[in-house]
Amino acid sequence: MRRCLVIIASVFALGACESTNRIPAGAVQETIDAEMRRAAQGREAPAQPEAVSQALLPPLTVEMPGPVKPLEPRFDLAVNNAPAHQIFMALVSGTRYSMLVHPDIKEPISINLKDVTLTEALEAIREIYGYEYKIQGTRIYIEPRLIFFVNTNESRPLFLSYTFTTQKRAQFRDNFYGREQRHELALNARFLGNTRVEFRGTLIREFLMDHTPFQVRRLFLTRVARQFTPKLRTRILGQVSNDRRGQDFNVNSIVAYDFTARSALILGYNYQRRAPGRPGDLGNEFFVKFSYLFQF
Repeated sequence: MRRCLVIIASVFALGACESTNRIPAGAVQETIDAEMRRAAQGREAPAQPEAVSQALLPPLTVEMPGPVKPLEPRFDLAVNNAPAHQIFMALVSGTRYSMLVHPDIKEPISINLKDVTLTEALEAIREIYGYEYKIQGTRIYIEPRLIFFVNTNESRPLFLSYTFTTQKRAQFRDNFYGREQRHELALNARFLGNTRVEFRGTLIREFLMDHTPFQVRRLFLTRVARQFTPKLRTRILGQVSNDRRGQDFNVNSIVAYDFTARSALILGYNYQRRAPGRPGDLGNEFFVKFSYLFQF
């Protein structure tokens, strides 16, 4: 009997030990989850400074589109020896622009442009003929070339005038494109009632677009005219000019008798000499001419 009690006590002791070492349900899963969280927290990258973050991420900027300019229509422009005033007025015909042209602009223009806008046409005319322009709103102002002149009263016996002009110019014969400075001095005098003497001198300096001197041209002209009677008149003209090609000397004289307002008989003499001599010099030439003006 005592042995049975010992055996029963041993069984109960073993059962107590087994209940003491048993792992509660869900404890293993909680341990695994805790270890995974600690591992993830340990691998997180350290926080970067604010300046480094801004450098790695460029700022996103959105620009609002500006006002869209209306497209200018394109056209062809081909004119030959047409008045400048009419050409400028025709350029703005049918557009929203108004054209204001200086009254001194009267020179004829010859130009041939293909597929150009209004602004491109104005710039081309400015480059060749020197007419400056400015656009204010819907108004376009055309300004003449720089001209300075001084003169006296033409009704007086002695008339004096001086003109200075600077402009851009193209000369195909001399293969020249650049700026031109022109000085013109004129002197007119009347003697003995019906005798008139005129002297005119012109000095032209030409420069390329890079301001390199190209050439200097001079022109001197003297004219003496005498009205003997209402029908009989005479005139003598002498002219000397020189440029980079050489010098030209011309003398022209005529005696004319006017039969009517539309008919006249003219006797004349021409002399021309070029230095250095070139083919085409006239030398001495006498001529007789009868002119009559027909009316249709």
